[in-house]
Amino acid sequence: MKPVRVKNDIEQFRNILTRHLGLQFEDGKLDNLADVMLQRMQSVGRARFESCSAYIAHLNASPKESAEWRALAEQLTVNETFFFRNSDNFLALAENVHCGQLRQCDRFVCGHCGIYSLFTTR
Repeated sequence: MKPVRVKNDIEQFRNILTRHLGLQFEDGKLDNLADVMLQRMQSVGRARFESCSAYIAHLNASPKESAEWRALAEQLTVNETFFFRNSDNFLALAENVHCGQLRQCDRFVCGHCGIYSLFTTR
């Protein structure tokens, strides 16, 4: 039996991901988050959970260092680190982005890797 995907459950899942992992997801990603939640429930053993709310309660009770939190972080983040492996990328960044520009934005877009938050400006 497939757990019913209740919007409130998906929003609670999004909120707990933000609290525990610091990840933020827009409303347009709720369907993806629902899929991830159901996949993780199945991986952990869906029979253990009567509902999505039970899985969320399980996450709330799990330490941040648990295997389940690590699995969620792995599934929800981009693991491409090519940008950080090449020192020429940092040289290009230093030559083309000036300190004044960094105060105006807090993200650097890498065409190969997606968006990386490199700078905290506030």
